[in-house]
Amino acid sequence: MKTGESPTGHIPIVYVDGQPMIESFAVMRNFSKKVGEYGKDDDHDYLVDMVADAVAEFRTALVTSAFGSQADKDSYLNDKRKHFYGVLNALINKCKGSGAHVVSNQPSFADSVAFAVLWDDVASYGKDSSLWEANSKLGPFFEAFLRQEAVAGWCKGVRPDLVAQTVSEL
Repeated sequence: MKTGESPTGHIPIVYVDGQPMIESFAVMRNFSKKVGEYGKDDDHDYLVDMVADAVAEFRTALVTSAFGSQADKDSYLNDKRKHFYGVLNALINKCKGSGAHVVSNQPSFADSVAFAVLWDDVASYGKDSSLWEANSKLGPFFEAFLRQEAVAGWCKGVRPDLVAQTVSEL
């Protein structure tokens, strides 16, 4: 960035006490540590980071499909989308996710990144019922996360149609 606040040139930039913080996962880890949800259990933190890394790959494929070539979009819709839904479903299962949480029954930033990529996927390409049916952990997680008051309020503000469609169908 021209201001030098983000040497990588990436957003978001979050200001805390006047100081810029960059890189989404680093910012989320920092905030999670400050509220006591990260840094107290190495095994839990490993699972959170594992999910976040997998979601980063999912997000890269989704963004490439949206802004890349037609071949990128076709590859995502015909192969990669199914793969990443399966990966996320398997991770929730492996991490013993429950309700609105990807890792055990504890809140973590993995919940937010997993929900966000699913939200963006459905907003971009619609809900493919066969993917949700084949990946039984995703629907309950997505709906429970969406039902949180702050999340529901934001989502209804930007895509009320998607909230109504998604919650009623899952």
